[in-house]
Amino acid sequence: MARTKEFDVERALDAAIGVFWQHGFDGTSTDMLLKAMSIGRQSLYDTFGDKRELFIAALRKYVTDSTSELVTMLARAPSPRDGLSDVLVHFAKRAASDARGCFGTNATCELGTSDPEVSSVLEGAAAIFRSALCRAIDTGKARGELDGDIDTRVAARFVEAQLAGLRVAARAGADTRTLTNIAEFALRSFDRRTT
Repeated sequence: MARTKEFDVERALDAAIGVFWQHGFDGTSTDMLLKAMSIGRQSLYDTFGDKRELFIAALRKYVTDSTSELVTMLARAPSPRDGLSDVLVHFAKRAASDARGCFGTNATCELGTSDPEVSSVLEGAAAIFRSALCRAIDTGKARGELDGDIDTRVAARFVEAQLAGLRVAARAGADTRTLTNIAEFALRSFDRRTT
């Protein structure tokens, strides 16, 4: 008869996210994970596999949750411009308040494209967010709320780049006011041109 798990898998995975987020993949030892997750070595292997598989599971959960939050933020805003503002300003404030930066960005910087599975997880989440951005931008253009001459796909990539830049700037020590000013400046690039 199989033994039932004696720990909360989601809670353990959240703990692993915290360790990987703080120390990166290479800087995290199995012992650090076991301590943070409050589980034994065999439970780790039986439930998650090895350290790399746990890292992939942690990264997947993190980017899925983060992406869902951003897509919801865009969808619930009273207008597309408000949605873009919510995303950019929210990110600026969140980035300033967490010295660890963003787990997804950290994984990108540490592993780049050297790990195809990590790249796939990150790109999958980015594609979902990019699609939501494109919908919001197209709606804003159709309503005359955003500049109709904006290339939607380029604009969506611009927002992604701004979010990454905010995360990196925060890790370099930029304060909330500086990051918010950057976010608001970026948002103005969507405004309709008046002649």
